[in-house]
Amino acid sequence: MVEHPFVGRCPACRGIVECQYDDASLAAALHRPGAGPGLNRWVGALPVTSALPTLGEGDTPLLAAPRLGAELGMSQLWLKNEGRSATGAFKDRGAVVALALAREVGARGTLTASSGNAASAVAAYSAAAGLDCLVLVGPGSAPNKLQQVLAYGAQILVVRDLFRTQEGLLGLLEGVSRRLDRLLVFFWALSNPYTIEGMKTLAYELYLQTGGRLPDAVVVPTGGGDLYTGIWRGFCDLRRVGLIDRVPRMLAAQAQGAAPLARAVAAGAERVAQLEDVGTVASGIRVAFTGDHALRALRESGGAVVSVTDHEILSMQRRVAIRAGIWVEPTAAVSVAAIPHFLAQGALRPEERVICVLTGAGYKDVSPSATAEVEALLATAPLPLDAAVVADHALPASQRV
Repeated sequence: MVEHPFVGRCPACRGIVECQYDDASLAAALHRPGAGPGLNRWVGALPVTSALPTLGEGDTPLLAAPRLGAELGMSQLWLKNEGRSATGAFKDRGAVVALALAREVGARGTLTASSGNAASAVAAYSAAAGLDCLVLVGPGSAPNKLQQVLAYGAQILVVRDLFRTQEGLLGLLEGVSRRLDRLLVFFWALSNPYTIEGMKTLAYELYLQTGGRLPDAVVVPTGGGDLYTGIWRGFCDLRRVGLIDRVPRMLAAQAQGAAPLARAVAAGAERVAQLEDVGTVASGIRVAFTGDHALRALRESGGAVVSVTDHEILSMQRRVAIRAGIWVEPTAAVSVAAIPHFLAQGALRPEERVICVLTGAGYKDVSPSATAEVEALLATAPLPLDAAVVADHALPASQRV
């Protein structure tokens, strides 16, 4: 049986453990990043002893969005498009680190639970490493994401109430991992804090892409809080080695139907309480719990959190596509939909530089209404091969001959 050398929680206080690096190693990795593919340029700042099994993750584009920014009241809006990663989402950053660790311990298979993006990432990197992959999903997972998981040859099992409680979920995962001798690669810091280390590389990339002039704030769609926390840690690493003198404010964006962090901040709580029930079109953040590590990142960075409605999410998904030319999944649109709320509460000012993280590509989670729109289009009678008729139909109905 594969011995699992990785610990997620401190046995004494039950808090989430954090990877630690000595000053010299971290400074060397960040001051002189390597030229390797993917995240390998940062390997000295990651918890691995060998090169990462890259599929081309990372190095995603940072794009100016002046038209969208003007509509939202921001003069300097930028979008970090993680949908351009290997499997179409930011989870590749964590998966590549996890699979490197799986290879180091000689694992024969992997196990994860996910609403979709993490499953796709773990399945892809497992396939590349020659490891069997078992994925547990809850009912109602996005079909497009599951199609991608199956394409990589992973096995999928649907489990009722999978994400209802964190303790129930972790108990299930740890039990299945032991019974099947699979390395647990679950994207939740209580189980595997090492995936966060891969996510912090997004902060390192922002440092390079902005020429060291980091924004005033970064907006992150937030469910469990690992990406949000990972980016904050990456900024803290940069400050620790003297490359920056301040950390951008970390702004968390949640869906109103799944907003445990927003509720905790509103109540002035010291811990994030678990919700009884959740529901939102943003499947990637449809979870009942956010980690206390995210609450710490928010407060130490001087950040804030807001929640947005499903209507705002779907509306912004379309606006991002039309105004910025980027098709994102609903979860990714949450970060941009939150901008008006942050402006209203004073967490952002119109002249500030802000980067919204777009967590995944549009094809990852296509809404039923979008599918119906395409089906209706294809059901229409085709036009004849006639330029005049085609041009006439391209005009608004009121202008047609």
